[in-house]
Amino acid sequence: MEGYTGSYSPVQRFVRDLKRAGAGSGEAFIPLHFAAGDALQFDWSEERVVLGGVEQKVKVAHFRLCHSRKPFVVAYPGEAQEMVLDAFAQALSFYGGVPRRVIIDNPKTMVTYVSRSKDRIFHPRFLTLMNHYVMEPVACTPAAGWEKGQVENQVQFLRGRLFVPKPAFDDLDALNDWLRLRCEELANRPHPEHQDRTIAELFKDERTDLRPLGRAFDGYVEKTVRVRSTCLVQYASNRYSVPSRFAGQHVSLRAYAGRIVLVSGQDVIEPPRVYRRVKHSKDEPHDEETIHPRLSG
Repeated sequence: MEGYTGSYSPVQRFVRDLKRAGAGSGEAFIPLHFAAGDALQFDWSEERVVLGGVEQKVKVAHFRLCHSRKPFVVAYPGEAQEMVLDAFAQALSFYGGVPRRVIIDNPKTMVTYVSRSKDRIFHPRFLTLMNHYVMEPVACTPAAGWEKGQVENQVQFLRGRLFVPKPAFDDLDALNDWLRLRCEELANRPHPEHQDRTIAELFKDERTDLRPLGRAFDGYVEKTVRVRSTCLVQYASNRYSVPSRFAGQHVSLRAYAGRIVLVSGQDVIEPPRVYRRVKHSKDEPHDEETIHPRLSG
């Protein structure tokens, strides 16, 4: 204990007496306080919405700046790694700066291994994102959700404010535009620790402690795929049509949250990304106009 100059034996006797008296038998938590610009917390939730007249599940990425408590949420069809990368880029753009660290769970899209000593091996692509923004990832102890309690409480709070009743929009982009506006509106609430000031007012001060944002991260997941003789490539249970002259070739597939990019030599092919499982016929026509010159940078 800080400042204690005695020996270990009196401490043992004190703890033993407390246990015998029945004290200290309940759980205790140390309140966490965060300096401005220090930390961001992240978590996922699953919500139900209506898009294009159809009720469906979406995954919502939740972010919360720990000092000012400003929230940011963005919805996706799933929790694939390219959606994690895109969510972080969008969140940091929303805040207009970068905190020193981010507190996360241990999903496989971010953490590939947790040792018995709680050491972490982060996913290489997620670590590339962290290095790009010079932000330290901090993975919580398994089953210790209180270590990112702010964002876990936010999930429950925003579920009642934003997803009950189910929001209805034409598409995911329209839903996310609305969610972004609602996050700005909700920041006008009083700050939980500084009742005389709003979350937005504290965020305005905190923003000066965030590091400059710099260039946005190019948030794709890349793999090499072979174009089948049927002129199709497969990614995440869906097959995408490419021009016939690429049949049998290996191409680089870059999966973004909202699009698929196929790169072969100087050609870039961008078929629209599909999230539901779709069947393709072998004699499906291919549009040669989907080929574009590759842009540098």
